[in-house]
Amino acid sequence: VEGLSDLMRTILGSTCSFREAFTVAKLSLMLLLRTVGSVWVSKHWGNIVNSMVSRDFHRLGKLVSQFAGATVLLSFLNALLKYYITSLKLQVREKITRWCHEKYMRPVDMIFYKANKVGKKIENCDHQIT
Repeated sequence: VEGLSDLMRTILGSTCSFREAFTVAKLSLMLLLRTVGSVWVSKHWGNIVNSMVSRDFHRLGKLVSQFAGATVLLSFLNALLKYYITSLKLQVREKITRWCHEKYMRPVDMIFYKANKVGKKIENCDHQIT
């Protein structure tokens, strides 16, 4: 009986290349940094509210300027996160499309030619695969 980790290792080992694994690692790092950033924002927001309640306006100005700087960095982090998600989607789509072309188009067997020229023609055979 295989465990879940063995099963996942087998599946990912046969389907993912280094490129997809590296993108997943970068995506995981961005998610971890975003979580740390969210925790920092909540703690920092609490400090801002605390300085407002205690009427420490010098500290409030300092905290607000720190918060403004951090939000710029966090927006850059969110943009990277979206970029890596899109990149991973494209990589997986490309890998699936290449696999379909290898399995179903088979240039040696001339499957594409036979599907389009011989017998009953299949409309847009190449477009239906992608």
